[in-house]
Amino acid sequence: MDGMWCVATATEACSLALVTAAGIVEQHKVVPRRHNVHLFAMLEELLPEGNLRAAGVDAIAYGCGPGSFTGLRIAASFAQGLAFSSAIPAIPLETLGIMAQGALREGLAQPGEAVLVTLDARINELYAGLYEFREGVAVALSAPWVCAPGELALHDFHNVVAVWSGC
Repeated sequence: MDGMWCVATATEACSLALVTAAGIVEQHKVVPRRHNVHLFAMLEELLPEGNLRAAGVDAIAYGCGPGSFTGLRIAASFAQGLAFSSAIPAIPLETLGIMAQGALREGLAQPGEAVLVTLDARINELYAGLYEFREGVAVALSAPWVCAPGELALHDFHNVVAVWSGC
């Protein structure tokens, strides 16, 4: 795979990135409830010529949840529309897994640690998922779940770091 677009809008942040062997070029803005206004402008800034195939993009990944109902649909429709128009696949990725990988990249988590990714689900609940890193890739140790913050328990795990907005 030469390159991939990644789009995530499940939280208050709106993120668009082009991932290639040369590195990552990205746009990231915290714009609650305004993702639809910013995505295409971000795409134009990152790829002014507008031709995904000419830029070496052969897939588009998007955050498919859990997360904001509207945000997830914006990411899916954006990714699927671009993928269809460019005849390339759209690949759904679990939002909490993307966030776990980001925690490693940002230095918030280290290889060898279990990572509890938490995301504010509103209405006094949070989404959570437990991950570990294998060869630098976040791997789910559980399916994502939703619970009240006081119900969150990790009795069987040692060396766990908790990250993101549910904290």
